[in-house]
Amino acid sequence: MKTTALIKLAASTLILGATMVGCSPSTQAGHLANASDRKTGKVAMKAATAANTAMVARDFATAVTHAETAVAAMPRDAGFRMMLGQAYLGAGRLTSAETAFSETLTLMPDHGRAALNLALVQIAQGNSEAALATLADYHDRIGASDYGLALALAGNVDGGIKALESVVRDPRANAKSRQNLALAYALAGKWSQAHVTAAQDLAPADADARIIQWAEFVKPDNAPNRVASLLGVHPVQDAGQPTRLALAPTAETATQVAEAAPVAAPVQIAAATPVVDTPPAAFETASATTMAPAFGVQTVDVPASTKWVAPTRQRIVPAQRRTVVASATSARAVESGKFVVQLGAFENVAVSKDAWNRVAPRFGLRNYEPANSNAQVRGANFVRLAVGGFETRAAAVQLCTRIKAQGGKCFVRGLLSDKPAQWVQRGLPKLVRMASR
Repeated sequence: MKTTALIKLAASTLILGATMVGCSPSTQAGHLANASDRKTGKVAMKAATAANTAMVARDFATAVTHAETAVAAMPRDAGFRMMLGQAYLGAGRLTSAETAFSETLTLMPDHGRAALNLALVQIAQGNSEAALATLADYHDRIGASDYGLALALAGNVDGGIKALESVVRDPRANAKSRQNLALAYALAGKWSQAHVTAAQDLAPADADARIIQWAEFVKPDNAPNRVASLLGVHPVQDAGQPTRLALAPTAETATQVAEAAPVAAPVQIAAATPVVDTPPAAFETASATTMAPAFGVQTVDVPASTKWVAPTRQRIVPAQRRTVVASATSARAVESGKFVVQLGAFENVAVSKDAWNRVAPRFGLRNYEPANSNAQVRGANFVRLAVGGFETRAAAVQLCTRIKAQGGKCFVRGLLSDKPAQWVQRGLPKLVRMASR
């Protein structure tokens, strides 16, 4: 199925609402402390306004240029990072978009729209495992209808159907939710249920036409293009986000790294920032009568972080190299701290163990205690894999940033029901177990 046909399908389907939209620029630039900072803020605001205008006009190449300027001027503003991710996504630069959405979440862990867009970009790049982990981490911040369809597109079709059926049972359910459920049924090969559900909001002839379109859409050879087509984007070759835009450490975090890092190579550390309790921004709801494009453009407010830290230059003094690599002070037991670094969410304990055996030697995690916790997310069961023992979020971010710098995936969160993994209960080195006392 050609890409143009997929785009035509998306334009007639109430699937995923507007994920890429024009953004209202951050208001922080007007509240900076000194003249130099205010000047920088004005540069960022001007660039962000230009990026917003370009995105509304669907001129994404121009939007990317202006959004990069805004982020370079105010690198710790989550609103500008989110805008940059949306510009990359509109331009089809999926690798860069994934980085920008991930960095937005580093700055603002409760940003539901960034989490949803991150999961969709991961699906579009064929990384369903990472997408499922992202959805598991942020399920309570993502709109239920969008979460259900994203779950189905990521490969957990049964879980997606269960989530969407729960939404549709609500008397307040809208046409988009019903059409999302219909498509999930189609992905599962339940064509009778798909037709009945789709027909609730369509004329009989239109419902028939939609099922015919979906029969082509769900073919296995169309899988790589599904999400991109529903988002209305055309993926292009992407070398990734410019390194000059990577998150830099704040002065506080840089000092912590210099004092606490054992023998780690220099890496950029993202500092912990205040969490803003904002409502999850779900996809825009399409009308049952106006089959709006799945990737429609509207202007919305994207919240920014509550505090912007002006870039500062600080010389980081390397910590003295230690001769003993494994020691009671360097070992980490999960229950000895308040924060963990989550490495992924998997189908069961066995898959979690296999993942640990791959990532532990790759990222130097043998001195950390692997932990599991169970999570049931709208009918789907996950086993989370994490390492812990961190008293501060900044310390956990330090490890997660190192993992990301080496090509891995991770996420920092608070200690929940995490317990030492079953497979290390008897075989864990004594010095590590002592660290938890």
